[in-house]
Amino acid sequence: MLQCKDYQAYCLTAETYMNFTDASSTGALDIRTGDWSREILECMRIDEEKLPPIAHSGQIMLLMRFFGFGFWQMCWGLRCAIPI
Repeated sequence: MLQCKDYQAYCLTAETYMNFTDASSTGALDIRTGDWSREILECMRIDEEKLPPIAHSGQIMLLMRFFGFGFWQMCWGLRCAIPI
């Protein structure tokens, strides 16, 4: 399960992440460890491998790199890599 903003980041980077706040609202987060609760996942029969890694707000997960950088810089003044 991804929220819209997480799906947008996936479209730009081909990587999935869920921020800590969103993960805590699922009821499956162990707030002591900051990771998915294995006990809760086992009770709900959810495979942890199917859940995205958890990231903290403001944490840069990836740098989206542009190929053909000159074109993007010329059109929108973008840097070569944008933090996601």
